[in-house]
Amino acid sequence: MEQMEKNFVLKPPVTEKRFFIFFLWTSLVPLVLLFIAGYYTTANLLHKQAIEKHVALVEKNHSELQLFVEKIQASTAAWSTDGKIRELAQKINDGACEKLKEGSMCPISLELSNYLTKYKLPLLGAVGIIDILNVDGVIVASSDTSRIGSDESEEKVAFKEAKLLPFGQATFFPELVSEADEFDGGIMIHLTAPVASTDNTRLVGVLLAHTENKELNFVVAEDTGLSTESFIVNKDKILVTPSRFIPDAVLKQEINTPPVNECLQHGMPYSGTYTDYRGIEVFSASICDAKYFGTHIVKTDKSEVFAEIDRLRNTASAILALVLILLIAYAYLSGADIVRGARHIFPSTISSGVTLGIVVGIIIVATVGISYVFAKNVEQFIIDQKTDVISSLVAQQANRHINRSPVPAFTTWDTQETKKKFQDFTDEILRSFNSVVAIQLHTPDGMLVWSTLQSEALGTSPEADEVA
Repeated sequence: MEQMEKNFVLKPPVTEKRFFIFFLWTSLVPLVLLFIAGYYTTANLLHKQAIEKHVALVEKNHSELQLFVEKIQASTAAWSTDGKIRELAQKINDGACEKLKEGSMCPISLELSNYLTKYKLPLLGAVGIIDILNVDGVIVASSDTSRIGSDESEEKVAFKEAKLLPFGQATFFPELVSEADEFDGGIMIHLTAPVASTDNTRLVGVLLAHTENKELNFVVAEDTGLSTESFIVNKDKILVTPSRFIPDAVLKQEINTPPVNECLQHGMPYSGTYTDYRGIEVFSASICDAKYFGTHIVKTDKSEVFAEIDRLRNTASAILALVLILLIAYAYLSGADIVRGARHIFPSTISSGVTLGIVVGIIIVATVGISYVFAKNVEQFIIDQKTDVISSLVAQQANRHINRSPVPAFTTWDTQETKKKFQDFTDEILRSFNSVVAIQLHTPDGMLVWSTLQSEALGTSPEADEVA
């Protein structure tokens, strides 16, 4: 009997060595592998999420650019059909100012200029100058009377194209022009529309609207975070809106990057990572639209995008290192005691292999537990990132509606105009972000006053913790 017991006794040196080897392969190695897999999985998800964010952001900004241009274009077209403008332009075209003495100002020209200044220019703050050109391209009336007599037919503005437009339409020319007689040499954008005679049978002039580039800059600009910027590059690979990082770069800074080349060579949008004009690696997305200057780019430094994942990595690495140190120390110092304790529970049936199996099983359970906690933290991190993206973009959309509204938007809720504007806002959000499925509006005390969900009863007040 004594001999049989000796056969089942594990020798301490061998047991500790075997235990330590099994511990390494069944605990430490899986922990490290799980950590590495978790980190790279999270990094890939964050990479994808960052690209999606930039695609959504450039689409939003470009939509605002299109709305901005279309608004000015519609106003320019409407002004060209104004009865007073057409009547006075026709008189000038028919020779009403030709018999004046040299150096004197034509009363009809002054009347039209005053009309433009008093009744048209205040209607749209983005437009700084309105000119009326005759059919030869000479300015015959202007909100800036010092420009009267200037010849615009040979300027960069496509005067000939404007003359060929159908009456009642306006065109936008995606070229920036800097001239000494326009806003002290400031950079300008131009829109033109033909002016028809009162009987719509002939062309009597061309209306030319000048918009300062700073208005375009305001629409295009994006300065969220530490490094996000939005800008436009023309067909000559030259920056046409300001850089967030390089002063006085408009019409001077060359941008020769993958989004620009993809647009010029293939007419396609771009999304991905590359080294930008500053020599810094960035996440970026672009839209290629020759009608609106060229390549519209939104980008963010990769270091900023990965700041959160780096913090997560550093925290998880510190925790993992601490756990590994404690486990190694515990296994090294207490391995033999654990084996003897497990053997003591089953003194007559257990073998050394079974003993190690039990211990390894305990370690595996602990490893799975740690991995589960790590995975949940990663999952929450990804959810937070997705929420932050949507929250940020929705907030920007809401601010745009509020800040650019002549009346307090979304506050005077009882008016039909406000409800219509909020309907436009919700439609815009649902179209822009696929992950947004519903929108609700609550009063400060929690009462539901708007919902895109038909099943929601308006006027109800959910629990306070249910209202974001």
